[in-house]
Amino acid sequence: MNRRSLLLCALTAPLVLDAAFAQEDEFGGGEQPEASAGKDMRRYRCTVSDHIYDPAEGDPAAGVAAGTAFADLPADWVCPDCGASRSDFEPID
Repeated sequence: MNRRSLLLCALTAPLVLDAAFAQEDEFGGGEQPEASAGKDMRRYRCTVSDHIYDPAEGDPAAGVAAGTAFADLPADWVCPDCGASRSDFEPID
């Protein structure tokens, strides 16, 4: 390897590593969101369909990230099984 190749490697290696770590975070290999201190992280059950909303899992199909407390769900979020509103859920833990 000549000097030019070594210099090129030395200059581009940090860029390649930064890109690799960014991709890891983007695809779930990085840190997971943490539950906010004091948040109610109980699971909730739909009284219509018995669907369980688990904050540890979130609702990826609806764009709700893991670690989202029931109280922090969007106002228009509905049960993915039956379409019931948030008011039709009750805590189970």
